[in-house]
Amino acid sequence: MSDDAKDAGFWNLPNGLTLARIPLLVLGIVLIEWGIAGGAVIGAALLFVGMISDFLDGYLARKMGLTSRWGAVMDPLIDKFFVLGLSTWLLMEGWLPGWCLWLYLAVLLRELAVTGLRGGSLFPNKGGFGADKMGKWKTTAFFVSQVGFLIAVAVIREGWSGVVGERVVEGFRLTGVGAFVIAAFLTVLSGWRYFSRMGRMV
Repeated sequence: MSDDAKDAGFWNLPNGLTLARIPLLVLGIVLIEWGIAGGAVIGAALLFVGMISDFLDGYLARKMGLTSRWGAVMDPLIDKFFVLGLSTWLLMEGWLPGWCLWLYLAVLLRELAVTGLRGGSLFPNKGGFGADKMGKWKTTAFFVSQVGFLIAVAVIREGWSGVVGERVVEGFRLTGVGAFVIAAFLTVLSGWRYFSRMGRMV
C-alpha cells in the first residue's frame, strides 16, 4: 500500500461513493425489472445517482485530500463494471439492437486488455497509467446513452406513455443507441492511445 493510501485511509466518503456504485447498479436494474408501480422511476433514479457518484468521488477525494492508490485503481475498475453491467442488461432486454453486440464485445476486449496492464503491472519501474481525459469522455458517453436515454425509455413507458408520444420514445431510444456507438468508438480509440503510450515506454 502506498503512503498516500495509508494517510487517506480506506473508510472515507470518496471510497464509499466508489463502492456504492455496485449496489446502486444491481438495485436499480432489479427495481426496473420488478414491474412494481414506480419501480422504474426509482430504479432509474438509483442508476442516475450511481452515474453522478462517478464524478463526485474523484472531485471529493482531491478536494478533501483523500486521494489514494486504492481509489485510483478501483474507481475506473468499478466504472467498467457499471458500464458493462448496464450494457449487458440493455442487450439482453433488446433496448440495444443486436448488432450492438459486436461493439459490446470490442469494448469488453479493450477493457479486459487495459485493466490487465494498468498500474504498471508489466512495467513496474516505468510507472503506471491513470485514466486519461478520453477515458472519462467515453465513460460519460456511456452514461448519457444508458441512463440519460435508454433507461428513460423504461420510465416513460411505465407511467408516461399516454403523455409522451411513441415518436418521442423512439427518438430517445435512437439517441441512446447513437450515444452508445460514440462511446464504443471512444473506448476503442482510448485503448489504442493507451497501448501506443505503453509501447513508447518499452
